[in-house]
Amino acid sequence: MAARLVDVWLRALTDVHTFETHLTRQLPRLTIDDRSVVLRTVKHMGHLLDRGGRSVGIVPLGGTREPLGRRS
Repeated sequence: MAARLVDVWLRALTDVHTFETHLTRQLPRLTIDDRSVVLRTVKHMGHLLDRGGRSVGIVPLGGTREPLGRRS
């Protein structure tokens, strides 16, 4: 048995069940042992996100906390 980690970006919480159902139908031997859900992401791939999920700034690589350019 091999352990796998799957990280997905879904638009709605209800999509989690649909995604898991699709996976288990395509891979009948698959067992989902655990899951975690992040309801609001404030940063994705270096971009700061507003409540609507739109990019409003950039956090540069290297760990600085001050965002670079902010867009309106």
